Amino acid sequence: MCYKDGPELPLLNFTTNCIRYGRYVIYYNERLSGVTYPEGYESMSYIQLCEVVVEACPNGSYGHECKSKCSGHCKDRTPCNHVTGECARGCNVGWTGTLCNKPCDAGRFGVNCTSYCSGHCLNDESCNKETGHCDLGCSGGYIGDLCNIECTPGWFGKECKYRCSGHCAEDESCNHVDGICSRGCKDGYIGHNCTTACTVNRYGKNCTSVCSSKCTSTCAHTDGSCECSSGWMGSPHCNKNLTVAVLQDAKNRFLEKCVFKAKKDQRRKFQQQPVSHGYG
Repeated sequence: MCYKDGPELPLLNFTTNCIRYGRYVIYYNERLSGVTYPEGYESMSYIQLCEVVVEACPNGSYGHECKSKCSGHCKDRTPCNHVTGECARGCNVGWTGTLCNKPCDAGRFGVNCTSYCSGHCLNDESCNKETGHCDLGCSGGYIGDLCNIECTPGWFGKECKYRCSGHCAEDESCNHVDGICSRGCKDGYIGHNCTTACTVNRYGKNCTSVCSSKCTSTCAHTDGSCECSSGWMGSPHCNKNLTVAVLQDAKNRFLEKCVFKAKKDQRRKFQQQPVSHGYG
């Protein structure tokens, strides 16, 4: 019920607020049995209804005298409730709250702000509150509209357009963000990205080994192998003196011949011994 007379007659022109939902406006006079009404009340009452105007706030506004504006973020652009300002069907993506007037907090997006940004937007920017996209692009090592896809193995950096050096230890792929080889470099390479070969006359793990002085020129930066100077041999480091090696080889051959001859003489001597048949 929106209005009920008191003992006095109402003004001929008055306004009453009636915040209700329904399809009909009903007017009636109450005359209850056994109730004594004030003098002057007719036993039969009449209503002369000149005009009834029922107006709701226009779309986009609500509340007392329609002075409040809807948020404009109701789902599918539907108008808000003309009384409360609430969005009956919920909010557009990127917005939350009973009035759909609160944008998603940083790091969240989507319907009711229930989805999380990837966290890989360029310059640590928050993603788009509606789509989750990184409007300025992705930070190094990630691609895709949501920046949630890592570079494929062998690639790194912004837009994944840089190729790894290929010199990471154990053939490991480099880090997809900065290209660093987390387990170090293969022999012959140094640097965070393992892109720098050893300097002249250096080789091996972390370039800590020095090339042999018996090389005719600098050695290979990976394993130290080289072309040997005259009088030297041996792979990979030219660490055998050729003269010594020849003498040692001749000595070994001589010893082999001596051993062979001794064994041969021993067999011949054994074969020439008389055989005893054991007859008495």
